[in-house]
Parts: sequence; structure tokens; C-alpha cells
Amino acid sequence: MATCELRANEVRKAAGRRPNLFVVGAMKAGSTSLHEYLHQHPQIYMSRFKEPQYFAPHRTRFGLWGQGNPLPEPGIDWYLRLFADAGDAKYAGETSVSYTARHWVPGCEERIWNFNRDARIIYLMRDPVERAISHYWHFVAAGRENLPPREAMERRDDYVARSDYAYQIEPYLARFGADRVFLVTVEELDAAPRETFNKLFRWLDVRVDVPIDVDERHNTSERVIRQSRRLARPLVLFLRGWRWACWKQRFPGWVTRMLEAAAFRTVDRARVNLKPTIEYLRKRLLPTVPALAELAGREFPEWTTLYQDGPNLGALTTNSCQNLAVARYDSHIDCLW
Repeated sequence: MATCELRANEVRKAAGRRPNLFVVGAMKAGSTSLHEYLHQHPQIYMSRFKEPQYFAPHRTRFGLWGQGNPLPEPGIDWYLRLFADAGDAKYAGETSVSYTARHWVPGCEERIWNFNRDARIIYLMRDPVERAISHYWHFVAAGRENLPPREAMERRDDYVARSDYAYQIEPYLARFGADRVFLVTVEELDAAPRETFNKLFRWLDVRVDVPIDVDERHNTSERVIRQSRRLARPLVLFLRGWRWACWKQRFPGWVTRMLEAAAFRTVDRARVNLKPTIEYLRKRLLPTVPALAELAGREFPEWTTLYQDGPNLGALTTNSCQNLAVARYDSHIDCLW
């Protein structure tokens, strides 16, 4: 996989339960919560390790692969062990949002197809403007974004690219077929959880009389977060490194506070003016929705932040989907500093 290709011989010879259900995104659209909700169903086992990203091999500037896995990349035996406890569940599944980061790690759908051609794909979407903004705050909190929101959206295509749902999901529809790809929005789940899960469970051909507790939300962001200062990158890396973790106890508290004040600033998300960012994102993302509506066979009036005047069915054209292959986005944020 060092060449971003599955080791075919290794996969072919591997023994163990193979997953047949994949939640492929979208990032910051509620995939962690959906992962846990699906796991509540007795006929569905979702891996207890989320984001294995086995079919999205990549290297980042942090020298990591997948969700914190050190190089070299884990092999197929490691991956299949994630499903060892699936028992006789009809579905063994996993969730990796990088499987719909086509602009960054292309070919994930082909790898999954070669691995299990009977797999089913779930793609959870969210108002694309809100998703992009949540994505931004997620990277800010993780220390991976030091630009203000509007500038970040303009300079880092990753935010917009992951909200271009048609561009990301079209390869799965082309490879697996529409009958094996389930498109759903987090707004649907919020508004009518029981009806939405019944529809999903019927599609999976599992029991629909299973109550799902959706009260708990997972992987949510804090209102007040710390953002690294733009010119303090070396200090930020030092403070987040193992050396400072070992040394900080040797220094008085005021030293730590002084260094952290120089490296980070506190941001109250509720007090940040996002109007220019929202306007910019609307201009970038509204043109992507007709292709999604054509692929999904429906519109998305629940995306109230994206739409000011409601969705426009008349904007659909017969050529909407033909332009997906020519969409171009720059690389992932981890390649940009």
C-alpha cells in the first residue's frame, strides 16, 4: 500500500470476517454518531476502532497513516481483526470519512469494490455550508488551521471539496450502483430519526423493530477553543510534542501560561462573524448541488444555511453529472502550511 494500491495477494489470502458495510462520510456530518447508532442494531456490528482508513492509504506531514496509525501501514490481518467480534451479525461495518476525499486520496471506491463487491455504502451528508464551517473549527481545535475562516476557505480547497457531495459520491454510484449506495442527511435523522432508520434498515434488509437511542451526540466541538497563532508554528509544535510533556512539570505554572499565550489565542466560536464566510461558501457550493440532486433524485430543502430562497429545481440540467469528472481541487490541508 506504500504505492496507494491494495496488496492484492495479501488480501486474497487473508482469513477473517470481511466488512460488508461502509459509512464513507461525509466528514463533520455526524458520521461518528451514525456509526454508534448502527452498532445498536443486533444485526449490525460496527468496528470499535473508528476511522481505520484501510482503503485510503496516505501519508501526511505528520508521518502518519490513517487515524493515528504509525508507518509502516498496518496490513490486512490488522484490519480484519477489527471485525473479529462481529459473530453472526448480518453486517460488519466500519466508518472512514477519508473514503470520500476523492481530491486527496482517489480510488477508494475501487479498492473497496475489489475487496468486497457485495458491500453496501452509506453516505451521510449535512448542509454543505455548515459542514465546511464545522470542518474548519475541527481543524482549528486540532491545531491544523491558523487562518481566519474566510481566508481559510479561499486558500484551502479541502473545506469546499468535502462539501461537494456529488463529486465525492459519484464514483461509488458508478462502481456499486444506486441500489447499493444509501444517501441520507443528518437533517433527516434529526427531524425524523425513527422513520429514517426504518428506511435505512429496510434497505439493509434487517429488522426494523429495533429502537435506536439517538439522544447522545458524538464527536461534537466545544464552543470555546484554542487556535494556534499564525507566526507561532514552531512553538505550537514544541508545546504539543513529547519533550514539553516531559519537561513542563519542572517549570512554574506562569512559564506554561506565558508560552501558551504566545502560541495560542482563545476563540469563542459564537462571537465570530461568519457572514462573509457563509456568503463565500454559498457561491462556491450552490453550483454543486444540481448534480447531487440529479444523482439522488431529490432536492435538499433542509439545507437552510445553503439556500436563501429555497432550492431551485429548474436549475437542474441533463448535463449536470457530466461535469463531475472535471472538478479540480487542490490537495488536503496537511500538505499546506
